[in-house]
Amino acid sequence: MKKKFWLLISLLACAGTLAAQNQLVAVRKGSVVTFWNVGDDIILWDRKGQQQSGTITRIDEFSLLIRTDSIAFSQIEKIDCKGRLSPGIVHTIGDLLFKAGAGYFLLHQANEIILQGNGFDKDPSVWQPALAVAGTGWVLRKIKPRYLHTGYKVRLKQARYGTLLYQRR
Repeated sequence: MKKKFWLLISLLACAGTLAAQNQLVAVRKGSVVTFWNVGDDIILWDRKGQQQSGTITRIDEFSLLIRTDSIAFSQIEKIDCKGRLSPGIVHTIGDLLFKAGAGYFLLHQANEIILQGNGFDKDPSVWQPALAVAGTGWVLRKIKPRYLHTGYKVRLKQARYGTLLYQRR
């Protein structure tokens, strides 16, 4: 009975340290843009322009450890975030242009068919601008940011388990 009690006490004492994993979070305007856990691969550039890459070994309060190099958050200029960042304003403008081009073409055709009674209109002065606007919007929707530039707008912080900035996958 005494062994079970001490085993339970030791497990409860270890539970906090096992769950207390730190994260590296990028914060913009108080919200988390993206995050990295210990064990994630990362590619970053420091203020001198040197590239550092590897697996995150440890995340401290003001620095992170990649392999054997300790890098302060203030020395990180940009981070490769391919596939991690959500699309920004360019994607929103592209979405708007794509819908505007398609909507212009469809409204013109509905006007010709329903109100004018002329049937399908193949006039190039209608479909060429609509195709150009929709095509531009489609291309803009495919553009996603690859690098996260840190500094004034984006801050790198350590997030501990249980805090508001901590992100779950």
